[in-house]
Amino acid sequence: MFNIYIAKPPQGLFKISLIEEVAVLENSAQFRVSLSELGTIFFLALTKSTFVPQDTHLISGEVLEIDSKFYQSGNIVINHIESGSPISGLIELSNLRSQTDYQLYFLARNNFGEYSQIMRFEFATLKVSTGASIFIRTREVVNTSVLINALGIVLSIPADRIIIQAVKINPLERSNNTNNTLNSLGDNNELYEMFEGQLSSYKFGIIPDPYNNSPTPIQIANKLLTQEKLDEFTSLVPNFAVNIGIRITPILGNFPQVILAPKVEEIGYYTVKISLELIDAGKVYGIAVPKSWEESSISTSFQISQGLLANNSKLDESYFNMTITDDNGYVVLVFDELRDFVEYDIYITAGNDNPYEPADLIKDNEVMTLSAKTLKNPSKNNKFNQFVNFVIDVGTMDDANRLYLEFYEIEENSSKRMQSLILLMISLLSVILCL
Repeated sequence: MFNIYIAKPPQGLFKISLIEEVAVLENSAQFRVSLSELGTIFFLALTKSTFVPQDTHLISGEVLEIDSKFYQSGNIVINHIESGSPISGLIELSNLRSQTDYQLYFLARNNFGEYSQIMRFEFATLKVSTGASIFIRTREVVNTSVLINALGIVLSIPADRIIIQAVKINPLERSNNTNNTLNSLGDNNELYEMFEGQLSSYKFGIIPDPYNNSPTPIQIANKLLTQEKLDEFTSLVPNFAVNIGIRITPILGNFPQVILAPKVEEIGYYTVKISLELIDAGKVYGIAVPKSWEESSISTSFQISQGLLANNSKLDESYFNMTITDDNGYVVLVFDELRDFVEYDIYITAGNDNPYEPADLIKDNEVMTLSAKTLKNPSKNNKFNQFVNFVIDVGTMDDANRLYLEFYEIEENSSKRMQSLILLMISLLSVILCL
């Protein structure tokens, strides 16, 4: 009888020997990872971030510090290989966000429980296909919800992928309809314009799905050009001017460019207003990060557009703002729920005016930065004395508890020493009230 022993390789020699990019598309990517011996490959794909995952993150597949929509994870086991073939496995990622920078981390474990070092690989998904505009004309005014419902049925897409871009109502129809009828056309009343002609015209947009670019919006919209789909649409919208047909064009947007750099226009106790101007109409995104925060490094353009810090943690809405410029590209970005007497780093990016996400954003190295310090609210100087007198004279325990929370909030950005003093005083007053 013979005993068979499997020799354990020398400690520290197990490693990830090669990472190869096989394919990267709009919403998917493939990578081949080679090991020095059989084992398990753990992987974690994050949108670009300063966050550095640890072994435990890759092994568990969970990153509690980051919203799950900004990462995906998994593992594959390599138990055997063909003779003469490399020890490798294919990592397949799906449901990625288009035109987004990713960081892909790998960790491997051999069959003896030894781990490799964590390896990082960076890649960017391809830009999503442009949206598609569909021009439709009807002989009478038609409720936009009816048209959207019909388009959704015929094109087999959810209604939230269809947006109203413009509506032009035949002036004769407008004069013959009551305000209630016109108001039922949809929620975008500001888009309605009169035009000279006998038909009412509607322009809808099929927006891209940033996580699934197949079929593309143009391919979806082009279904309406087939006779079968045209007949189906006509059956759902009897007033459709079938003799004129449907026109389909791509939604195009210029790449955003800044013509006037951001400038602080106004600073208040809790407000900072910043102006800037793009060369064309577009969207401007900004985040305000207190300088005292440990995580105050510059976010990427994508992170700013999503209201994320550089480590991908989500900012409170009061520190994030997205504003659409006027037709000339001018905008005033307003942060109006800040803290008084706090210095902020403000990071700004811009996108084009495409009516959907993801917008084309300016490059990471073109992200605009500036600093602003809110003013000190002088009324706070007297608040503590007012509080003490109020509680001693007419206060109750409920008052003390309520004002305890109020002062903790007010002095959140003050020195630790001042916070401790205030909390001690409030606690003492609370005890006195209990006697």
